[in-house]
Amino acid sequence: MGIELLGPYSSKKFDPDPERSAFLSRLRYRIDTVFSQLTGRYCIKRVWAGDPWHLAGRLLGKVLSHSVAFLLNHLMGNQPLQLSKPLV
Repeated sequence: MGIELLGPYSSKKFDPDPERSAFLSRLRYRIDTVFSQLTGRYCIKRVWAGDPWHLAGRLLGKVLSHSVAFLLNHLMGNQPLQLSKPLV
Protein backbone atom coordinates (compact mmCIF):
# COMPACT_ATOMS: atom_id res chain seq x y z
CA MET A 1 0.00 0.00 0.00
CA GLY A 2 3.03 2.28 -0.02
CA ILE A 3 3.18 2.78 3.76
CA GLU A 4 6.44 2.26 5.61
CA LEU A 5 6.49 2.34 9.40
CA LEU A 6 9.65 3.83 10.83
CA GLY A 7 10.93 3.75 14.36
CA PRO A 8 14.24 4.48 16.04
CA TYR A 9 16.41 1.52 16.96
CA SER A 10 16.81 0.72 20.63
CA SER A 11 20.55 0.17 20.23
CA LYS A 12 22.79 2.53 18.26
CA LYS A 13 25.23 -0.17 17.24
CA PHE A 14 22.56 -2.04 15.21
CA ASP A 15 21.11 1.12 13.64
CA PRO A 16 21.85 1.29 9.89
CA ASP A 17 20.78 4.95 9.67
CA PRO A 18 21.49 6.91 12.90
CA GLU A 19 20.54 10.28 11.35
CA ARG A 20 17.03 9.01 10.61
CA SER A 21 16.71 7.67 14.15
CA ALA A 22 17.81 11.00 15.60
CA PHE A 23 15.23 12.80 13.46
CA LEU A 24 12.48 10.39 14.54
CA SER A 25 13.43 10.85 18.20
CA ARG A 26 13.20 14.66 17.90
CA LEU A 27 9.87 14.36 16.10
CA ARG A 28 8.47 12.03 18.74
CA TYR A 29 9.60 14.41 21.51
CA ARG A 30 7.70 17.26 19.83
CA ILE A 31 4.56 15.15 19.45
CA ASP A 32 4.74 14.03 23.09
CA THR A 33 5.12 17.65 24.19
CA VAL A 34 2.07 18.76 22.21
CA PHE A 35 -0.06 15.90 23.57
CA SER A 36 1.10 16.71 27.10
CA GLN A 37 0.10 20.35 26.65
CA LEU A 38 -3.28 19.40 25.21
CA THR A 39 -4.04 17.09 28.13
CA GLY A 40 -2.64 19.40 30.81
CA ARG A 41 -3.61 22.92 29.75
CA TYR A 42 -6.68 22.21 27.67
CA CYS A 43 -8.12 19.35 29.76
CA ILE A 44 -8.61 17.30 26.62
CA LYS A 45 -9.01 14.07 28.63
CA ARG A 46 -12.37 15.31 29.93
CA VAL A 47 -14.29 16.90 27.12
CA TRP A 48 -17.93 16.82 28.13
CA ALA A 49 -20.17 16.49 25.12
CA GLY A 50 -23.48 14.75 24.57
CA ASP A 51 -22.93 13.62 21.01
CA PRO A 52 -20.08 13.13 18.52
CA TRP A 53 -20.84 16.41 16.71
CA HIS A 54 -20.28 18.53 19.83
CA LEU A 55 -17.30 16.41 20.87
CA ALA A 56 -15.63 17.05 17.51
CA GLY A 57 -16.39 20.76 17.76
CA ARG A 58 -14.88 21.08 21.23
CA LEU A 59 -11.79 19.06 20.32
CA LEU A 60 -11.24 21.09 17.14
CA GLY A 61 -11.59 24.32 19.12
CA LYS A 62 -8.96 23.22 21.61
CA VAL A 63 -6.54 22.10 18.88
CA LEU A 64 -7.13 25.37 16.98
CA SER A 65 -6.45 27.36 20.16
CA HIS A 66 -3.19 25.47 20.68
CA SER A 67 -2.18 26.07 17.05
CA VAL A 68 -2.85 29.81 17.32
CA ALA A 69 -0.84 29.99 20.56
CA PHE A 70 2.00 28.12 18.82
CA LEU A 71 1.90 30.57 15.88
CA LEU A 72 1.85 33.65 18.11
CA ASN A 73 4.75 32.30 20.14
CA HIS A 74 6.71 31.69 16.96
CA LEU A 75 5.98 35.19 15.63
CA MET A 76 7.09 36.78 18.92
CA GLY A 77 10.44 34.95 18.70
CA ASN A 78 9.84 32.63 21.67
CA GLN A 79 10.39 28.91 21.61
CA PRO A 80 7.35 27.48 19.80
CA LEU A 81 6.12 25.04 22.46
CA GLN A 82 6.74 27.20 25.53
CA LEU A 83 3.21 28.51 25.76
CA SER A 84 3.53 29.67 29.36
CA LYS A 85 5.66 32.68 28.36
CA PRO A 86 3.69 35.92 28.05
CA LEU A 87 3.18 37.29 24.54
CA VAL A 88 3.50 40.92 25.62
